[in-house]
Amino acid sequence: MSAEAVHAARQSVGGAVATGAALPGATGTDVIAAAGRAFVASIQTTTLVGAALLTVGAVFALFTLRGVPAEIPGPEEQDPAAEGPAVPAPLER
Repeated sequence: MSAEAVHAARQSVGGAVATGAALPGATGTDVIAAAGRAFVASIQTTTLVGAALLTVGAVFALFTLRGVPAEIPGPEEQDPAAEGPAVPAPLER
């Protein structure tokens, strides 16, 4: 294989399939099969890394949000007298 064909095959799955299709016989089939195996392996690795990060984030949220109540009262549920008057008092001179 030429250096350009090797470079194209290493750049992307599409490049590897195109290079494999241009090669004769078993060599082309092997290049296409290797590209498929590399693609599946990379997808598996990416999925495992994503699952690990998701698990770490869930555990982090579990421990950091442990003391937060399940329901936080909204503005309409709070006692209005506890906050003071809704309108500012007039200035005295």
